[in-house]
Amino acid sequence: MVKRILIACCDEYVREIMVSALENKLPRDRVLICHGEADLIKASIDTEKMVIIFDKYFLGYLISYQILRIKAVDENIRMYFVETGNCSKYFGLRLHSIGINGLISNIETKTYLNECLYRVLNEIDTYPKIVEDSLRDLENLTERKSISEVTDAEMRIGIMLGQGFSHKEIADKMDMSTNAVNTHIHRLKRKIGYKKPDDYVLLKNKYLKEL
Repeated sequence: MVKRILIACCDEYVREIMVSALENKLPRDRVLICHGEADLIKASIDTEKMVIIFDKYFLGYLISYQILRIKAVDENIRMYFVETGNCSKYFGLRLHSIGINGLISNIETKTYLNECLYRVLNEIDTYPKIVEDSLRDLENLTERKSISEVTDAEMRIGIMLGQGFSHKEIADKMDMSTNAVNTHIHRLKRKIGYKKPDDYVLLKNKYLKEL
């Protein structure tokens, strides 16, 4: 049984939902808010059973690199991602491919979130049905470019989108065609679980904050 949960969320709305949902499931001092890398490292070396819950912005674009760092400290630590709205299938497949224990979508639906948190607290992996079905059908094998790590070009494009540049302006800056930029954006949207323009802004802010 999980003893402590660390909530690592840049999105205040997502963070509030998770804190509220965990109020009656663990003592208040067992639900911690992560403010940065130091808190992550501290959680990784905690001797008690700890779960980290991330939103899709906290680790930035290069999720797999950050997960490797955490696993290097404690390979048994369990990690889940959460998001509002319907499941971002390719984002879920990407998370599964790097060993994340689950993705919880539709967290604004209290009944469903409570069911998923029961699984989290009992150390059970949990993914939306659409992700599990895709894994069984091996669909991800035919679309690896949509679930692999974000490339340098995709990250540069994402940052510029977060800064408000148009597709044409980005194409000019990167010396590539608009069609090539659009192809990169299509794949990037799948990888990050894109749902709204603010996704680019939050990821850009996270990246620039770490410079």
